[in-house]
Amino acid sequence: MERLRGSAETTVDEKGRFKVPAVFRESIEETWGTDFFLTSITGDDVLVYPMPVWNVFEEKVAALPQVHRARSKFLERFNTFGQPVKMDPQGRLLIPSLLRDVAGVFGRGPGPRTDRSPQAGEQDEAPEGPPGREADG
Repeated sequence: MERLRGSAETTVDEKGRFKVPAVFRESIEETWGTDFFLTSITGDDVLVYPMPVWNVFEEKVAALPQVHRARSKFLERFNTFGQPVKMDPQGRLLIPSLLRDVAGVFGRGPGPRTDRSPQAGEQDEAPEGPPGREADG
């Protein structure tokens, strides 16, 4: 499975843990494992990347010259809120506290969407990907 299809409602509990919807959990664990990178571009939402997917982004960024504008922009945007997390046995991911506070993500909301990564929080458009991301064909 290379991507998720469809959507499912999910919750973020009072401790800031995002519950991976059961309909996606098994496929996510089989395909990508239980390590993730949670981040945001603006702080308005939470982007959830399986660590193998995130590692590809990081490798592309590392290959750019240090003075490359896209590299600087990527590091600034994604590292401000970013943190690696591990899915707990109940299928929850702890949202980093700074991101949790800024995004205000608690309660029920949309779960993973059909773009490359699962996403928690509300957003009208698909998020901009890291530099070097090739368009899906």
